[in-house]
Amino acid sequence: MHTDNQLRVIYYTHPACTDSWAMREAWKQFTDEFGKLFKLQICMTNTPEYAEEKKGRSSGQNAALAVKAVSLQSAQASGIYLDALRDASINQHLDISKLDTLVEIAKRVSRINSGMFEMNRFGRDLGSHFSRKALHHDQQKAVINRIDTCPTISMTVAGKGVKISGNTSYSNLVKTISRLVPIL
Repeated sequence: MHTDNQLRVIYYTHPACTDSWAMREAWKQFTDEFGKLFKLQICMTNTPEYAEEKKGRSSGQNAALAVKAVSLQSAQASGIYLDALRDASINQHLDISKLDTLVEIAKRVSRINSGMFEMNRFGRDLGSHFSRKALHHDQQKAVINRIDTCPTISMTVAGKGVKISGNTSYSNLVKTISRLVPIL
């Protein structure tokens, strides 16, 4: 349940975002160390145009929809799947716009993370109304909050908030969260 005193962190990103991939270690260290202090939401933005031009193919909506399908299981599972998608796209040069690629990556993530990631549920949720609605909601939220850089991280508590855009360091993430909540 959301309260005004609960710290909320929204990570605006997209599976094709190379800057998000570049800051993955800082983000992982930050969420591992401070994740218990906040409620995390991963919010899918529209497809970064630079990624579309660079790759010469659309890796956008299908991959983002797949991440939202996994987010119906948990934010942690969607984060793991999102990392696997980026690795497949950036390091393995796979086309993450293709349904068969998204399913193969999901199978691999499910095997490695059994109990956290349910493959059968992913299959049901991928094309569901709930996943499409969640993706649409994310993209509307990004527009309303004027998110035009990927990644962007917003942190809010008790009506106060800060926003970080672009590739950022672990120390900058810690400085930002410490401005909102005392951390030991």
